[in-house]
Amino acid sequence: MPSALEYFRIRRRFKKPLRTAAGVFTERESIVIKTADGDGEIAPWPGFGCETLDEAEAFLKNFRDENKTPVPANLPCTRAAFSMTKRKTPAAALRFAGFLPRGNDDVPAMLAEKRAKGFSTFKLKIAGGDTARVSEILAHLRAGEKLRLDANGTLDSLAPWLPFFENEFFEFLEQPFSPARMAAERFSPEIEAKLALDESISAARALPEDRLGFLVIKPALLGDWDAFRRQRRKVFAPEKIIYSSVFETEVGRAAALSLAGEDPFAGANAHGFDTEDYFEELPREGHASCRQHGSGASGKDVGRGAQAACPPRDMFFQKLPVFCVNPHWGETERAEADEIIKNTPAENGEIFIPTGGTGGKVKFVPHTPATLEAAARAQCEILAGGAPVFSLSTLPLWHVSGIMPVFRARVSGGRVQPCDGKFLTDAPLPALPAEAVKFFKTVSLVPTQLRRILERPDCAGATWLRQFDCVLLGGAATPADLLARCRREQIRVGIGYGMTETAAFVALHAPADFLAGKPVAGKILSHARIRILDASGNALPANAAGQIEIFAESVPLPERKILTQDEGFIDDAGLLHLLGRIDRFINTGGEKVDPRRVEEVLVSLPGVRAALVVGETDPEWGARVAAILETENGGSISIEDAASLVRERLARHCVPKRFVFVGRLPFNEKGKLDSAELARILAE
Repeated sequence: MPSALEYFRIRRRFKKPLRTAAGVFTERESIVIKTADGDGEIAPWPGFGCETLDEAEAFLKNFRDENKTPVPANLPCTRAAFSMTKRKTPAAALRFAGFLPRGNDDVPAMLAEKRAKGFSTFKLKIAGGDTARVSEILAHLRAGEKLRLDANGTLDSLAPWLPFFENEFFEFLEQPFSPARMAAERFSPEIEAKLALDESISAARALPEDRLGFLVIKPALLGDWDAFRRQRRKVFAPEKIIYSSVFETEVGRAAALSLAGEDPFAGANAHGFDTEDYFEELPREGHASCRQHGSGASGKDVGRGAQAACPPRDMFFQKLPVFCVNPHWGETERAEADEIIKNTPAENGEIFIPTGGTGGKVKFVPHTPATLEAAARAQCEILAGGAPVFSLSTLPLWHVSGIMPVFRARVSGGRVQPCDGKFLTDAPLPALPAEAVKFFKTVSLVPTQLRRILERPDCAGATWLRQFDCVLLGGAATPADLLARCRREQIRVGIGYGMTETAAFVALHAPADFLAGKPVAGKILSHARIRILDASGNALPANAAGQIEIFAESVPLPERKILTQDEGFIDDAGLLHLLGRIDRFINTGGEKVDPRRVEEVLVSLPGVRAALVVGETDPEWGARVAAILETENGGSISIEDAASLVRERLARHCVPKRFVFVGRLPFNEKGKLDSAELARILAE
């Protein structure tokens, strides 16, 4: 049986024409392929001795089997694409260099914008007369920052640039001359160490093994990746290899970062993948076409109604925006949603996911297939390491956690099975299909669902949960007794940190770490960068607590970043520790109370399953501390004992002035605080 192959061409428009040594480009076109092994991308770039897309497609039309139809050496980008399909490791979380636009004369503002996105290494494309601009940029750099220059072979002489080689902020000059001249020139060791080769490393040539300087590698142009892996070991200065994009889609980008991640020296450098802001967010109608080919396929154009047969980019071709609406909203919330929908200038393909409601004002987050797929790929990588993911979907499609299992199945070649997420006692737990054993099995739950499952008689719920490779939970509202029970029952819990704006979690406390009893700390996903900021917005060093800022490909444009109201810190190992909400602090009589610390004391009391500490309006003190305690059947415990324990461990102003006992804390089905229910409890 010949192996099936699907492929389709993608065009993405640049926001502004891209000027390069090879010409001016208004759009980027590539071919995405899908084989039984995985996805790859054919993304040739002019001036590198590569094939054209038409030449690549002519080969694909006649492809039957990789053993019977080997990719010829004169199609290096096609070879690279087939290498991508076989990758076994996830995209690595590496540092990137931020591209500096040539037309921006406000250097301080330009650098501030890049710093706000987490960049500390910057790249500038130059021509012969740009020395004054380079001097100005170097004068505005801070300690630890670096500037690299890319001449694209356009310089006549190195002489005007040599003074920069001594500057502490200067990293290297890439490709000052043409490939032929670079090969013929002889440089002193001091100069060569500050030069980088790019165009001279084509897909058809071996890597130079005797150079002191940097090598800029574009994985999409490399040809056979196995051959590159063998050559890479022989490079004289392997710590100076920089990996770079050729404006490929997320398919090629993830694969390139996977190859870079195999390099033990890759973490020492910033790499060239700051490319997404160059593109319009979605392809315009008429700027994408799809051809399908393989066993039984004719290779003809596939109409837009048949796009679902293609890889997960099919969602790009939706003709209408989608608003996800909760059918259980009340009259006020429905009216708020209707008003937003009527007045929102939605773009084709946008997917609006609600956040808020149930006591809070309704808002929608405008995601796209691109942002959701970026999150899904990174989530699959950290969960399953590239394996296909099976998701039991227990949450409705108007929740981000109900949508993401669909996208994780799409991007990983996995499966998703919806089920009734009420988990009522008299209903059987859903059975997984027999084929689920072939996949990495996940289920996403909120605390209410988890508790209902664990309360099944004869440990049936715990047994059912143990069949999953990861039980995904949001960490902030999960009571400590539930987590302790899961650990005792050896349930593989993964605690994620994220929100609707980030398309679910951007950091994950792995199941192995959870079972080992390690403090909850999340590994940051490959598509995201997280900074901790002080009150003035300055980045804080490791282990310093502050406000969490997220920059991720899954955050909608224009800025791809969100300044959260969460507090946390990043430790020396790069793990994110979540401390709680900044806006939860209670100011009582001029004294600040951290409700988390009070809650930690109260849950240590016998009979208390969970605690919620809030501030109530008080005419004398401004606010007073109130504690809502979740106990068995809502029964009370000794208020004197509770107040005495808080007074013993914390300052006097932290002692709650009021205690309320409930059978369940007022969190909604998503594990978020239900403002309306909280108000009702406090009003009693």
